[in-house]
Amino acid sequence: MPANDATAKGVVLYDVDVTNGDEVGSLVIHGFIDKSKLPTEPNSAAITALPMIKFI
Repeated sequence: MPANDATAKGVVLYDVDVTNGDEVGSLVIHGFIDKSKLPTEPNSAAITALPMIKFI
């Protein structure tokens, strides 16, 4: 979030439907994430922008 690049601030924990406006969601900013469980693998710029998340 907000994109899979150097502007990444974290990884959205679950899908959030914003069709009808803003909604509450959770953002992972520290921890371990299994890349194989993500719908899109983070690129190298996003991984560098998220130093407190370890992608395994």
